[in-house]
Amino acid sequence: MTFMYVLMRAFEVEYTAACDASRWHEFHGGGPRALSDADLEALLAPWLDR
Repeated sequence: MTFMYVLMRAFEVEYTAACDASRWHEFHGGGPRALSDADLEALLAPWLDR
């Protein structure tokens, strides 16, 4: 939850994207729904390129 809050406040990331970003593999150790590093970068690119 803290990761989502930081993304939303610091980078103005939308709620749904922040929720998806919280599934990054480094937080949950993998699994079928975990995001890879490349997936996370692609997901957050619209906000981090600003």
